[in-house]
Amino acid sequence: MARGVSTILALTVTRDYPTMLTNIAAQMDKELAKVREQYLLPLEFDRWAHIVSARSNCNYETFAAVATHQFECRRGMLFDVYADMGDLQCRLDGAVLLMNAAFEDTDDLWQKLRMLYDSYLLRLEKHEFDAIEKVFPALIRQYNDVQTATSATNALSEHWQSRLEMVLTEAGLERIKQTLDERRVWITEVLPTVIQGVAVEFKSCADGRAKILSDVKALSEEHIMDWCQRSGSHLPTFDFGSTLTQYVNLLAELARLEKGQEHAAGQLKDSMKLVDRYTSTLPVDGDDVPIGQVQEVFLQYEVIWARCARIAENCSRLKASMHEHKTTLEKCRDEL
Repeated sequence: MARGVSTILALTVTRDYPTMLTNIAAQMDKELAKVREQYLLPLEFDRWAHIVSARSNCNYETFAAVATHQFECRRGMLFDVYADMGDLQCRLDGAVLLMNAAFEDTDDLWQKLRMLYDSYLLRLEKHEFDAIEKVFPALIRQYNDVQTATSATNALSEHWQSRLEMVLTEAGLERIKQTLDERRVWITEVLPTVIQGVAVEFKSCADGRAKILSDVKALSEEHIMDWCQRSGSHLPTFDFGSTLTQYVNLLAELARLEKGQEHAAGQLKDSMKLVDRYTSTLPVDGDDVPIGQVQEVFLQYEVIWARCARIAENCSRLKASMHEHKTTLEKCRDEL
């Protein structure tokens, strides 16, 4: 009875390992090429940290300079345009308070007018009755308009409140400056170390992969030639097992390198995402807000201010109209 492992079976079992290992290595090479292409990185791993750091620092300093300059210019413009007492936030808060006070007075007068209207309209002289009936639909419409506008403006003010505080108050500006300083430290001190570690891991994986491919080629050529030259139809179990173990070990090592490369790629991706966030957004209430949306705050400041002024003016005109007709109805009430 033959002992050992059939040579044909042994060759069949081991023949797919070189191809399998080569394919995995080729896929890793493709992934590495994608990384280089995506982040415009050279073949030399030892240059990665310097290149990424230089680009990121340039992007950050440009962002910080533009953001700071625009903030200073826009705040200066608002101070120039709205040059009464108090800081910018207090000015706007005051405008909102005045608007609400104007509407509260208007609403109080409206409720009194409605009570008089419902109670004494039919007791008026004909010419007085006709005069009030003619204008009352317009008064209702005007009241509803200022009520809706006041509610919408309060909602708009609340929506932008946190961003307004960030860009208009000294405390908010200090938080912005602190954030920019912290980001500068991360980009100039932390990022180079992270990218250096990433590059080292990529290089280690690439070197390890090249060695595995070399070992696979040598092992494949050696064991095929050896097994095919032997006499008989079987191999010693130990020889087969030893060769198979070497393939399995190479496969395990390549899998380890594959995970290492994936980890390095993930670190690089996360780092570049953070660089992008640090060079395009500012934190507001825990959210990263694009700088363009933060700059929109300055426009909303003027929108809210203008709405408050317009509502207060409309309330004043509406109250003047209501007073006239309220006086007529009160006179009728007092004469009864």
